[in-house]
Parts: sequence; C-alpha cells; structure tokens
Amino acid sequence: MQDYKSHYRESIENPEDFWMEQSKAIEWFVPPEQGITKDENGLHRWFKGGKLNTSTIR
Repeated sequence: MQDYKSHYRESIENPEDFWMEQSKAIEWFVPPEQGITKDENGLHRWFKGGKLNTSTIR
C-alpha cells in the first residue's frame, strides 16, 4: 500500500515527471514530447506527440 501512496502522491505533486516516467513502460514508435497537457477545453491529454501501434501483439 505504501508504494501506491507514493505513486499517487508523485502523480499529484509532479504530474509531468510522473507521466513521462510511466511512458517508459510502453513501446513507442515515436516517444511522447510531454507526459500530460491540457487542451483548449481544459481536458487533460496524455503523451503528446507519442505514436504507437496498439494492435501489435508480442
């Protein structure tokens, strides 16, 4: 439970670094430029600029 709490705290206190670290667990064609952003409507978007193929099975 402590590991969860520390991950949660990091995601709240430093979301950009947290999500960029999480992006390392994904095999990207093109890695993301940013971990988290907000669009013009105030909605969060993750992994800006990243490109991947979710249909690839390994």
